[in-house]
Amino acid sequence: MNHTSIGGHDYISTHQASAIPYLVIATSATIIGVSGNIMVLLSLLLYGPLRKRDNLFLLNLNLADLVVTAFGDPFGIIGKFFYQLQSVR
Repeated sequence: MNHTSIGGHDYISTHQASAIPYLVIATSATIIGVSGNIMVLLSLLLYGPLRKRDNLFLLNLNLADLVVTAFGDPFGIIGKFFYQLQSVR
């Protein structure tokens, strides 16, 4: 079986049958991650007892994770998908 190797790891096979489950799982993980981070962000900002100086670290960590999940993961998925398309040619 022909595999596409990125950084020494076989991420996506050049066969479409194995690429589709990867895309479905990675996309659903991104959607779940963004949704969860938005819920945590809203609870930290809107719920009174959580609006303390002690939770600023959690707020900062949540914002960083939200940015990575919202922008980094989708571009990684798209990049791996297009890399696979180019390696098939």
